[in-house]
Amino acid sequence: MGEGPVWDSRNKTLYWVDILGGKLHVVREGKDEEVDSPSMISALGLTKDEGKLVVAAGLSLYRYSNGFHLIGKVEERGVRFNDGKCGPDGKFWVGTMDLEEKKNLGKLFVFDGEFKVKQKNLTVSNGMDWYKDMYYLVDSPKRRIYAFRVRDDELESLGAAIETEDYPGVPDGMVVDSEGLIWVAHYGGGMITVWEPFSKRPVNVIKTPVKIVTSLTFGGEGLNQVFITSSSKGGEELAGSVFVMETESKGREHYICKSWENI
Repeated sequence: MGEGPVWDSRNKTLYWVDILGGKLHVVREGKDEEVDSPSMISALGLTKDEGKLVVAAGLSLYRYSNGFHLIGKVEERGVRFNDGKCGPDGKFWVGTMDLEEKKNLGKLFVFDGEFKVKQKNLTVSNGMDWYKDMYYLVDSPKRRIYAFRVRDDELESLGAAIETEDYPGVPDGMVVDSEGLIWVAHYGGGMITVWEPFSKRPVNVIKTPVKIVTSLTFGGEGLNQVFITSSSKGGEELAGSVFVMETESKGREHYICKSWENI
């Protein structure tokens, strides 16, 4: 199951993960290098050093550089890490999900040498991104994208920015473009929707070649390409592929994790 795409403009490299296959994919100059990784690898973050990554897998956090080196671990039951990203604060943000996807066991953590809890009572913490002083977070089974205002390192809840009940599938990965529009991959819905925050309907609905799309990110030379990951569970011939879509929209560079010494 493809997930967690990250584009690094410094070396023109696309990274993505295969959660169930336990693989880190490094795509550069048309070549896809597969790296065996810890089980249930689910999220990546860039660091100040090209090719060195922060990697979430299971309930552990690793530094990837000529192998996987453990830097932190959460001791909880019935959950695992899911989506995560480096934030504008230089820290790694990562959420957990209930393994049965039913109970509110999930939490949102921030790692800066140690784990700190930012939010509780999540079912499947999923896609996330920032825009100016706003932070957005998906909880997939609830079919909501929640908005928070970032104030002095704290999150002020503003409620649901987007509700997706009227659209097929559940919200999975997401990314915010340079204009502040929120792009959402619909797991099981075969589409990408594009929203203005706190609007009732998307400004655009983009059909995808397969039903189970999982996440997306902007990349390419001008940050006007969208890389879309998918799951092979859909059964279509192209299921499990990574798709590239040209757009008139423009993305933003990924934030870099840089605030603790052992990265």
